[in-house]
Parts: sequence; structure tokens; C-alpha cells
Amino acid sequence: MKFKKLAVCLLSILVLIISGSAHVLAQEADVGPASPDLRGTWNTVHEDYCSLLGYFTGSLPMVITDQTGGVFVGYFQEGPTDRIYFNGAVLYNQIRITDEGNAIMTGTLVNLNTIMGTRSEPYEPEDGYCTSRFKANRID
Repeated sequence: MKFKKLAVCLLSILVLIISGSAHVLAQEADVGPASPDLRGTWNTVHEDYCSLLGYFTGSLPMVITDQTGGVFVGYFQEGPTDRIYFNGAVLYNQIRITDEGNAIMTGTLVNLNTIMGTRSEPYEPEDGYCTSRFKANRID
């Protein structure tokens, strides 16, 4: 009987040790440092080249509506009613955004109010292949 109690006690201790180790491992699985809050409206200016349109410049409001940790969602406002939805991630000062048109933006968070980077779009019949550089400044 003493052996059975000892075995149960040792098994309980082993389970506690393993569960504690699993908790420590779960904490170590963090994917990066705390991320800055990027929610808000950003004014994005860009210089572009599209193979069928040539060179041009423009601006586009970017609204980050929600963020959990280092991942976020939002939209680009094109005109009064049209929106291009996107999702993105930030790690340290690097940002990557993919929109519903499969464009990819890669940038650097220069400071808490400025993002600079590049954007590439897949081929579209009306534009061709497009590449741009951009700068986004937080306005709220």
C-alpha cells in the first residue's frame, strides 16, 4: 500500500513538472516583442510605374481598423465609397501588408507615425504590372 501511495505521489509530481515545463515552453513560443498600436488613419502618398500606364503619383487614405498583437486589418479608401481591404503584420520595425487584389506592401516603421516602403501588384489587364514606393503618415 505504501508503494502505491508513493507511486501516485511521484506520478503527481511528474505531471506537475511536465505541465510547468509546457507552460514555460508556451511562453517561449512568443513570436516577437510587443507591437506598437497602428490603429488609425494614415495618409499614404505613392510614386508608381505600371507597364501599361507609365509613371504617376497619388495619395490614398489607409485605415487600420483592428489589431491584435502584431497583426492588423483595415482598408484603403478609394473615392467616397470604394474600399480595398487588407491584412498585415508588424515585427520589430518591419511591416508587410497584403490586400484583396493580391498586392504586397513591404515597409519599415520609421517611427510611430511614419511607414515607408514598396508595393508590387500582380498583372491586371487595365494596368499591366505595377510597382511603387510609398510613405504613410498617421493623421489620427
